[in-house]
Amino acid sequence: MDHLFKKIEEHKISCYSDESLILNFIRVSWATALLMCFFRTCYLSYTCTRYLYVIVVNFNFSFNFSLQPKRGLLVVSLVRPLQNNPKLKLTRNHGGAHRPRTMAARSLIHVAEPSFTQLEEDYLLEAWRSTFISGAAGHHIQRFESEFSSKIAGCKHGVACANGTVAIHLAWKALNVQPGDEVLLPDWGYVASAAATVAAGGTPVLIDCDETGRMDPAAIRAAIVPGSTKYLMVVHLYGHPCDMIAIMAIAKEFQLIVLEDCAEAHGALCNGQVCGSFGNACTFSFFANKVMTTGEGGMVCTNDEELAIRLKFLCTHAMSPDQHFYHTEIGFNFRLSNLLAAVGCAQLERFDDLIQKRNVLIEQYQQGLNGHCNVRINPLFDDNVTLCPWLATLYLPDSMSAHRDEICAVLKQEYHIDTRPFFYPMSVMPPYRKYVTVTKEGRGRETVGAKRMSTLGFVIPTVPDMVEEDVAHVVNSIKSVLSRMKNGDE
Repeated sequence: MDHLFKKIEEHKISCYSDESLILNFIRVSWATALLMCFFRTCYLSYTCTRYLYVIVVNFNFSFNFSLQPKRGLLVVSLVRPLQNNPKLKLTRNHGGAHRPRTMAARSLIHVAEPSFTQLEEDYLLEAWRSTFISGAAGHHIQRFESEFSSKIAGCKHGVACANGTVAIHLAWKALNVQPGDEVLLPDWGYVASAAATVAAGGTPVLIDCDETGRMDPAAIRAAIVPGSTKYLMVVHLYGHPCDMIAIMAIAKEFQLIVLEDCAEAHGALCNGQVCGSFGNACTFSFFANKVMTTGEGGMVCTNDEELAIRLKFLCTHAMSPDQHFYHTEIGFNFRLSNLLAAVGCAQLERFDDLIQKRNVLIEQYQQGLNGHCNVRINPLFDDNVTLCPWLATLYLPDSMSAHRDEICAVLKQEYHIDTRPFFYPMSVMPPYRKYVTVTKEGRGRETVGAKRMSTLGFVIPTVPDMVEEDVAHVVNSIKSVLSRMKNGDE
């Protein structure tokens, strides 16, 4: 190991990485190692009696190293994103102006990547240095809850959670879902909606979607058992607001408790009102692919002060506010770390810019792809809604839906473009096949709309800082593959 450090001292190594796989064995202090672990991709570390080794695998940050022989330390003096480093001639793995143009050398264009700047790093370090790193305390938590709930959710109160799934679980427990209580929720959507409902003790009733893929108000009405049905979960899937005017009218008529899942709909509007502010409460996710991210994270927001107090109480082990370590009922540790909340504060400050970047990208896709082989990119289903540009979604015509998986496979294998198919309906997956499905014709009917929508499209790369070359490559590649599939059918 000593010969490596001798070479470092002799050559004053400054280490950068982009496309290639790099294994650097570095002797560092504990504090430096821990700091590095917060900043990117993959760090594997282990210790022996004399050294701490850190293996940095295909990292996307630049590090300047300086040796201090007397202290026996290799000090990381700079951690900076590669795309902001003027000395570097290559950009990050998702592509850039100097990206190799040959298809064999082209690296995969990912479906999603977060957008980070110096602000996120500064806030993260600020939280780190404050020593309030858990979710029990720290001013970033309070700031994030307050500012996100008011600015994005249109609510007075917010309770940050470890992720969007436990946010749903927490919301249902605070709203007093009891074992066996039916919860109406969409059949077509991400599994977290059903999984968290079951975990909270509820029994899903799977509601079909309309021809646009949104939860069908007529099917909701058909599912209600007057005097028995209490709970309704509305999911604004792929950033498309549901018809909250019609849905809330039904909820009011039957006195339903409404939870909005806005994990994919940050800032979306229905009839000029923010999605999340219609129901009794709403939940959000801050997973890495969301419009704004904390890596992992979630939040429950509400305008009900008593409910907010209940949410915070259950989220922190249901500990008595008057007596430390005395717990009056079963609670949970669903808290968000103050470190991640700090990242959330930075992302929240940049929210408008993040939305704009995604909107610009989706508009470029629409201009390049809409109408080609009758595909549509993020179509607008109602004039009174504003979509959240979560991910660029490509809707195929029904005649091409049977080729969806083949299209995605070709895009990845031949063009190095990653995609994701639309979600499966809950009712086709083993844990949820036993639950009742409902269409507008009534209970026990096959959810044909959900099954159709699940095969009708896929998600294409939605990276806020995507360069023009990659956008053009995605557009032209999709056009080529679609034309090939269409011609093969003729």
